[in-house]
Amino acid sequence: MKLEAQDGSRYLANGSEPQELEVKVLNDYGKPVSGIKVTFESQDEAVSFPEEAVSVSDESGSAKTTVAVAPRPGTHHVRAHFRLPDGTSKETTFALCWGVSVAGDHQQAMNGLSIKEPVTLTFYNEDGSPKGEVPVHFFCEGASPKVEFSAENLKSDEAGQAKVYIKGANVSGKSFIHAEAPGFDSFCFSVQTIDKSALLLKLLGFFSLFYLGLVFMSFGLRTAASEKLKALFNSKERRPISDLFKGAFVTAILQSSGAASDMVVGFVNAGLLSLSVSVPLILGCNIGSTVAPQIMACRLYYLIMPSLVLGAVFRLIPGRRGDFWHALSRIFFGFGTVFLAFYLLEETLTPLAGSEYFTEIGKVFDCSTGKFLPFLYSFLAAFAVSAVLRSSAATVGAVIILSCSGMMNLATICPLILGCNLGKSVAVHLSAKGTSRAAHRVAVIHTIINLFTVALGTACFFIKLGDRSLALLFFDAFIPGDAFRGDQLGHHAAMAHTMVNLLTALLLLPFCSLLVKLSEKIIPVKAMENEKSYVLDSRLLLTPNLAFAQLRRITIEALEKGRIMMSYAYSAFMENDFSKDQEIIMMENELDDFQRDVSSFLTWLSEYNVDKQNTERVPAYIHVAHDIERIGDIAVNFLHMAKNCAERDLLAHKESVKPIEDYYSAMDLYCSEILRALKGRGEEREDITATLIIRQKVLQQLDSEIQSEYAAGDQGDMRSIKIAVLINDSVTIMSRMTRHLLNIAQRITLLTKD
Repeated sequence: MKLEAQDGSRYLANGSEPQELEVKVLNDYGKPVSGIKVTFESQDEAVSFPEEAVSVSDESGSAKTTVAVAPRPGTHHVRAHFRLPDGTSKETTFALCWGVSVAGDHQQAMNGLSIKEPVTLTFYNEDGSPKGEVPVHFFCEGASPKVEFSAENLKSDEAGQAKVYIKGANVSGKSFIHAEAPGFDSFCFSVQTIDKSALLLKLLGFFSLFYLGLVFMSFGLRTAASEKLKALFNSKERRPISDLFKGAFVTAILQSSGAASDMVVGFVNAGLLSLSVSVPLILGCNIGSTVAPQIMACRLYYLIMPSLVLGAVFRLIPGRRGDFWHALSRIFFGFGTVFLAFYLLEETLTPLAGSEYFTEIGKVFDCSTGKFLPFLYSFLAAFAVSAVLRSSAATVGAVIILSCSGMMNLATICPLILGCNLGKSVAVHLSAKGTSRAAHRVAVIHTIINLFTVALGTACFFIKLGDRSLALLFFDAFIPGDAFRGDQLGHHAAMAHTMVNLLTALLLLPFCSLLVKLSEKIIPVKAMENEKSYVLDSRLLLTPNLAFAQLRRITIEALEKGRIMMSYAYSAFMENDFSKDQEIIMMENELDDFQRDVSSFLTWLSEYNVDKQNTERVPAYIHVAHDIERIGDIAVNFLHMAKNCAERDLLAHKESVKPIEDYYSAMDLYCSEILRALKGRGEEREDITATLIIRQKVLQQLDSEIQSEYAAGDQGDMRSIKIAVLINDSVTIMSRMTRHLLNIAQRITLLTKD
């Protein structure tokens, strides 16, 4: 345990009023200890105790007594102490300087320039009259940045004053100045030197470290939590309230609303989530984004070094990039870096809280006056920073740092929080750039939600309840201490951020369908007519299971498209119906894009984060994409053959082409069974696989019969040798498609692995 003196140095000037002395009894962890008997005593005859000189610490660890000092110039000491059970003693000392007053302490100066007011010591005689000719020596503490004095040795004048001007050091920092006078202990002052350019670079460097730590931590958490994300976002149960909690939980895990919202955009873009489901998830993301600032407000500085050590240890474990241990390394490195930067920023900013240079800047953003312009400036500043950084966590963290440093009041926190909320919508819009119509609507819904938050918060800020803002009274209600006086302002800022997003989510949750309809009005269908029917989103690279789920979905869509193309080509061949020929060409181009995009996506996926279990699925999907692309080419070839036949009227006797109808029907049924297998699950898929083997044998038998029956063109039941060749060629084309379907069927187990 230890004792801490509260205001241990007192300058009593020429007064002799009794002084209250207070000490704090604390344990080794800085927590107050009650029930400790503290004794106050002094060997100085000028010091007396009007009341009991023994005090017992209360629940706050405080022990107090009152002393009186006789009018004798000089420093008089009072000792406070208590004894531990093991016999050791803990003590602290008060210095009561009678007959002197001090002015001009705690000033700031630009590097190389003098302080605004002189440091002044005023001495008094026992009768209270000024005391002249007192020699005073000024010097700078050895470890402090060196400052210059207007005079190092001087004497007090007729008014009892000894004045000295101090020129700031050449570097930023706090200089400790000592003054010595006969009969007194050394007086200590401080002068803060400010180098604007160096200070700005220092703050930017620390904030960059803070931002980098957030990015590292979020990336590591996202990598480590990929399996959990699949279970959360692909669950069958869909209720707004459960989706709200899922969004909040995922964002709290990722420690980044930007990453979570970006993930929602990616899932909607990939077709894994519907637009209606995304609304409660976005509301939940806004709530989850408040967890990181709440943790920051706790100022967990004692975890900095353990986190950095663990980050290094996990990084040394062998493994490929993106595995679990390296993800843990990023998490701990990021966590330690965030709080290290937080500590450095607070240590740098706290001494500057009362600086006149920063006070002038603060007046522009000071919203305590209740005027609109400071509110607008603060809102726009937070919006701009959040939009540029694409991270509300970093911006809200900066607000908390400024609050903990004493450079901000509660009124200014309100527009800053609102600006941070709206600024992160810019990141969501950038994330949705180049994606599907549904993904763009997600970004629009995100913006609508945050605009509602801004409108509600602004209205509450300017509505007065008595002489105080309704919004500020609301913020002050959830944390102990008077936030209007600056008590626990960092916690108040974090809680304000939480309550704003929570209230917005609760108010808008019943209106999810309305938000969807509003987004559809803003982005109508005709605005995105040429968008792709499938999208492979790069955001899925860090979640392999979701990536393979999306690959499976678009593979099914592409195969269905190939089947449709073949049906159109068959109609053209059998019925001279060429109304769909342009659609066939367009879909063939889309299948070419599909094959190219799948190959590129899987190449990137294999570089990122594919475990051994999923490694064999990569070549399977690449081969299947190639097979589907070839099916599209075969359909185009069949269309060209149909056009040639139509020009030469080779199908005038359609009764002669029944073998083509039989083979096409069997092939189409085989394709439909493959699609059913790709969509199926578990036991159902196993039954379909058995059916596929039967369908395959039927096709093989048909192919063999047709080839043997129509191999030559001179058979007696054939009306024309051209018809025989036609049947042979058409079945040959369709058998090529059958071979590609067989390749796909052989890989169904790999394609549908859960």
